[in-house]
Amino acid sequence: MSTDTPTIATPGNAGAARSNLHETILAIAADCASRQAFFSEALKCIARETESPFAAISIQFASDIIEDQQHTGNTDPNFWRPLVQDYLTIAIGSGQPQAKLLSARHSSLQLGLIAVPVCGPEGAVVGGLSLVARMSEEDVRVRVTMMESAAALMMHAARGIEKDRVSGARRTIGQNRALAKAAACETPEELAFTLANSLRNNLGCEHVAIGIVRRQRVRVLSVSGQDELHGDSPGMLAIQQAMEECLDFGRPIVYQAQQSLSSEGERVGFCLHRNWHQVAKNAPVSSIPLKIEDRCVAILSIQHRESASFSPDVIRQISETIQPFGAAFLLLQKASRSLPRHAIEVVGGVCRALANPRHHGAKIALAAGAALACWLVLGTLEHTVYVNFTVQPGQLRHVSLPYDAALADVRKTAGDRVAKGEILCQLDERELGLQRAERMAELAVAEQEAQRAKATKTPVDARLAETQVELIRAQLAVIESRIERATIRSPMDGAVIEGDLRTKVGSIMSQGAPLFRIAPLKGWKLELRVPEAAISGIRPGLSGRYACHARPEAAYEFQLSRLQPNAVVRDGEVAFVAEAELENAPAWARPGMEGVARITVGRRPAWWVMFHSAVDYVRLRLWL
Repeated sequence: MSTDTPTIATPGNAGAARSNLHETILAIAADCASRQAFFSEALKCIARETESPFAAISIQFASDIIEDQQHTGNTDPNFWRPLVQDYLTIAIGSGQPQAKLLSARHSSLQLGLIAVPVCGPEGAVVGGLSLVARMSEEDVRVRVTMMESAAALMMHAARGIEKDRVSGARRTIGQNRALAKAAACETPEELAFTLANSLRNNLGCEHVAIGIVRRQRVRVLSVSGQDELHGDSPGMLAIQQAMEECLDFGRPIVYQAQQSLSSEGERVGFCLHRNWHQVAKNAPVSSIPLKIEDRCVAILSIQHRESASFSPDVIRQISETIQPFGAAFLLLQKASRSLPRHAIEVVGGVCRALANPRHHGAKIALAAGAALACWLVLGTLEHTVYVNFTVQPGQLRHVSLPYDAALADVRKTAGDRVAKGEILCQLDERELGLQRAERMAELAVAEQEAQRAKATKTPVDARLAETQVELIRAQLAVIESRIERATIRSPMDGAVIEGDLRTKVGSIMSQGAPLFRIAPLKGWKLELRVPEAAISGIRPGLSGRYACHARPEAAYEFQLSRLQPNAVVRDGEVAFVAEAELENAPAWARPGMEGVARITVGRRPAWWVMFHSAVDYVRLRLWL
């Protein structure tokens, strides 16, 4: 019977390439005396195997931080370095493999950027491996799988280097090669199928079965010589029960025709193995656990020929040969699990931690989480809406040009305070003075004509003359009114908030042109711009607080007085305008000031206050 390491056959060139890469990595581990040298040589080997122009690795191993980069070819390394480093950071942060295809705009050349996380013995992410290489879309999955298995193998081999440094004894090259071949598989079923058939050929036995341990139960993955497993058959049930018996004892079990031997040679009666021995027509049977430290991850069960037997040396040799595959089974089991399975395992781990009487912190965290969940469902919060506002005068008077005229003088400008009746500006009234003199002369002539008509006792002429006198007097009244309005005065006490005419003195302005805007010094109001998404809860009578950008440390209260029914577009966004009267506005308030206001809408369920924005977004995008 041969005790050589079983050969694992993976179909396809990709599997062969991975196997060669893994064997090379383990050979490097056997020759390197330090982790830094090992990771550097391994990265160089991976870059050479993938024909990568730039590759990088970053790992925190215990207290050591190992970082290295490999550059080949005539390209500029500074071109690739930021891309590879950024993707490496993303893979380490997310804990998930990352892949991206890059293609030139005017070329058929395709490059792939791949980064995979590197996990420690407990499954925590301790670093990452990243590279850029030429590949097509079909090659991405193969390259990602190869890099994941290579990264896991590098960590395993690095632990062996540390173990050698402490104990002075290295693993045999045959065991490392066995692990490298195992890492070339993608699923636990593939590894179990390959290993079972290889062991059957090497050992010359009838059947070899491999089962994986999950939550203190064993699931049979493969039986040599069988493509399909029928779990309800007597033989399969006997094998599974024997595996679980081996799991309970935690050591190799042998049951033969005249004895039952444990790994220490003790004579013990194993009921389930005896049952399997009887189902197998008294053939020798044995089960061997595959362990990582004290944890059993898989069970190997062997049914020998009736004429053969198991000796303690044979059991020990088989156990030493297959032990390296325990880490591979654990790695493949974690790598191939689905998202629901991952979630179930996480929840199960949490429940087991809570069941441990010593984990008081976990129990406190669970109680706090349950209390928070109850509060989210049953509790309430004050719902507030934050909006932008602009300070506006409560009353505003516009002063415009009464008629076409030239601007002669400016007395007030924007920012000046004015009293009612105070002169704001002066229009040029020289032409009006000439018109008044002309009309007065015409009035004197018309009055003389009227007197002469009365003296000659011609009633018609007298009436016409009187009418002409009235017309000229009306025209003169218009001129007098314009002369009086040529002095523009303030219609109220307040401040000029708009109107700087100093650059327009001497220019002729048209009737109705705006000159000034005057607002009182009291009676400000807030013009609040409420977003469309928050308008449903806004109504007059709600209160709130506001703070201006000019004085963010000072907050004042307000109450909504009215809400305009129509929406307006302000700053490129649709909003509804609400108004609030400010009875006690601060003295430093000025029209046009902006800030942020908080409107208190009322109490709402806590979960709605915290998540309604996200829920509404999803509803609008998915039409829920």
